Amino acid sequence: AYRRLAAFDPSSLALLSLIVAWNRDTLLRGTTPAILNAKLGAEVMCSALEVALQHGLPGHYSLLTLGHIAKNAAASWTQSGHLVGRTNKIRQKVVGTPAALTLALILGHVGGLRGEPLFSAPWCRILDLDQNVARMLATEAHRLGLIDFRSSGSVVEISFPKFNDLFPHVL
Repeated sequence: AYRRLAAFDPSSLALLSLIVAWNRDTLLRGTTPAILNAKLGAEVMCSALEVALQHGLPGHYSLLTLGHIAKNAAASWTQSGHLVGRTNKIRQKVVGTPAALTLALILGHVGGLRGEPLFSAPWCRILDLDQNVARMLATEAHRLGLIDFRSSGSVVEISFPKFNDLFPHVL
């Protein structure tokens, strides 16, 4: 799914890569609160990432190791566009894309979510999407043929016919 979506929209590669890395890497996920809870325009220091890791994984790593992990995580969040700046990392809002939302929805679906809860799943939250913007992007992804999206009031149906061959028993 990652490769197909990256080929479909190469400009989404940074966000697609973050979603995959975030999904697979416990340590990167552990730094998420420090990023998502930071105000837009505020400086995000490595110490905030270290605190988030200590809170999520208490006693697992030495302070030195936490510093290295935090520095690497900050680089990942910078590459995705959540942080900007070489030395002083400033939080900025990323602009979600239909391709990135599609991957986020697929992972949420594979994780057992259906309907409206997909839009508030962690994979959508790391794209800085609230439910309304996620719905608008889903409409665009539907228009582009990436997903099937139907919505009537609070009833939401999302399917992924373009990716059924990858996950025949799940999607």
